[in-house]
Amino acid sequence: MSVTGPFVAVTEFGAKGDGIQDDRSAIMRAIRVASQQRSGQVFLPRGTYQLQHVSGGELIGLDGIRGLRILGDQALLRCATPTGTTSVLKLTDCEDVSIDGLVFEDTSADRRINWKGAVAIYLSGHGERGNRNIRVANCRFHNMLAAFMVNDIGGRRATDIHLAALDIRSGYYGLSFQNNGDNVTATGISCHDIKRSYFPYGVTHHRIELAAEDNATGFTDVLIKCYGPETADLAIKLRSRRKRSGDAIVAFDQEHPDDRGMIRDIRMELDVADADCALNTVILIRAFTPQSKVLTTTASQWRNLDFQGRVEYCSSSTQLLTIGSQPQQPGIISMSAPMLRQIDKSSLRGFMVRAAAASVPGPVR
Repeated sequence: MSVTGPFVAVTEFGAKGDGIQDDRSAIMRAIRVASQQRSGQVFLPRGTYQLQHVSGGELIGLDGIRGLRILGDQALLRCATPTGTTSVLKLTDCEDVSIDGLVFEDTSADRRINWKGAVAIYLSGHGERGNRNIRVANCRFHNMLAAFMVNDIGGRRATDIHLAALDIRSGYYGLSFQNNGDNVTATGISCHDIKRSYFPYGVTHHRIELAAEDNATGFTDVLIKCYGPETADLAIKLRSRRKRSGDAIVAFDQEHPDDRGMIRDIRMELDVADADCALNTVILIRAFTPQSKVLTTTASQWRNLDFQGRVEYCSSSTQLLTIGSQPQQPGIISMSAPMLRQIDKSSLRGFMVRAAAASVPGPVR
């Protein structure tokens, strides 16, 4: 990878990239110096940069940084999380930050255990202003708790997030937006054997292009949820291949103490094939109590869910659409004509289904 313009190399600050020495402090010093320069570029040559675990905190913290580019020649940032969770790169109150050409790996993460492992890139809700204009491109992730996560803890919103050409393998979450992260574009996102490839809730205006393959965990590829603030205005192109069993490929779940959530204006273009016949349904809609019990009827609402595209599945054992909870106010679903012919209209339970009018808009490039 070529780097144009002045830059700060982490090797100038003692980083070895030999997979043995703890390079954490050297990388942090290089980032600190680069962030103070007009060029704002820090470069990691190809190598394996070991990051010693730090209990209860991030490995590399970026706080209040403006105008920084972190560039790597496929440099591997490797950690081992013995217990609990941590983050490799944690951004707080950052603006105009780009991360390009890095590889992330946690050798001790275990997705069989809830919340054990490292989040590769974590946008924190703490701080004064929140994170703005964050770009991540040409990165790879292996065995991470999450490749990219935005969290609302602290209450500051992250906006204008741009993700491109990310390869995510053998982890728990791919992209996770937890009541935080608005105005998001993602193109060229490839998830292999990931439990939840895309998991947004309490956010608005996402344009996502995603491929999910070899999900053998039984979990959904895309889980669109609402715990409190509404989840709205998402346009998603999903290519799903070799889904192995589980409840669904796409799920729309509500879970509120007062049972009054809203999921609305969701537009999906589906390209589904090679799904295992043990899959229960392609699309699942349901509401839960706070104790994770499925509600028979619900005051939560689903409005303007639009589905188009190509869907192939084992029709003898799998449903295209399953309504797990009947809304008290009618939900509205639009579907392409081929999908309409595949659903059992007698099982809609409080949903109005109509023919889709137009194609789903793709991600904004």
